[in-house]
Amino acid sequence: MNKSLSEFMYSQIDELEALFKKKHEQYSSGADELANFRRGALLNGRGDDAEGMFEELKAYAAKHIAFVYTHDIHGDKIAESLKDIAVYSLIGLYMAELAKEEDEEVYSIGSRCLDDVLITATAENYHRGHELGNVIKPVFAARENKEDTEE
Repeated sequence: MNKSLSEFMYSQIDELEALFKKKHEQYSSGADELANFRRGALLNGRGDDAEGMFEELKAYAAKHIAFVYTHDIHGDKIAESLKDIAVYSLIGLYMAELAKEEDEEVYSIGSRCLDDVLITATAENYHRGHELGNVIKPVFAARENKEDTEE
């Protein structure tokens, strides 16, 4: 081999880009670039969020990892499987970032919603208690009057 590691890496990055574009066309669906992972996650009883799709991606990658483990360095299609693993790894990195965004969104929205729910519940309980007090006071007063008249 006449190429240095750096030269080899740069040429491989170009090949991985072409492979990603090819797989992207196969696996995406219109605006949903992760459609195949999303459908697979749903079919396997997972959520269609980043976490569920990541589990599906690991299953896709596992086929190639198993192939690499069962063949030696001279095996047929070793390079192809290693490239597929690399592409799945990059998609997995994207999903990890997506999961962070989903977590932040749920946390921030969840916090606001929780605060709103607590405030609303407190207000409703206060009003119910106030209304209940208005109902109970006359009952207690009537009871006391009855007890006073019976004595």
